[in-house]
Amino acid sequence: MKDGRRNRRYLPSDYDDLEFILNHPISLQVVTGSLSDISLTGARFSPDNPELTADIDRGSEIPTCSLQVGDDILSPRCRVVRNNAYLGLQFISMSEEEVAILKSYLDRRSERELAARTSGRSSRT
Repeated sequence: MKDGRRNRRYLPSDYDDLEFILNHPISLQVVTGSLSDISLTGARFSPDNPELTADIDRGSEIPTCSLQVGDDILSPRCRVVRNNAYLGLQFISMSEEEVAILKSYLDRRSERELAARTSGRSSRT
């Protein structure tokens, strides 16, 4: 798969506390799912019910999204760059503070992994 993102992709693990939900841009229905990967510029989102997002066209903006990053909730505005088995999303609007929160969280990944391994449990317990 060709990767257009300039930033490194992170694959969430059990010790990561990353959640993402969005509102369908037309019906406003809440769409839940999981992140397959994330970077500072976008994410790959696998909806729990893909039929809820099947009618979202490539290029559509999704103005209402919530990204939980640890204890913080970010509100990125996204653009759909791919819609097949998952949604490829580009973050088109995040404040400098939100980008800094996400970057800091992703940079501390090895610390979370080490803490989870030494305690014998994940952060989702």
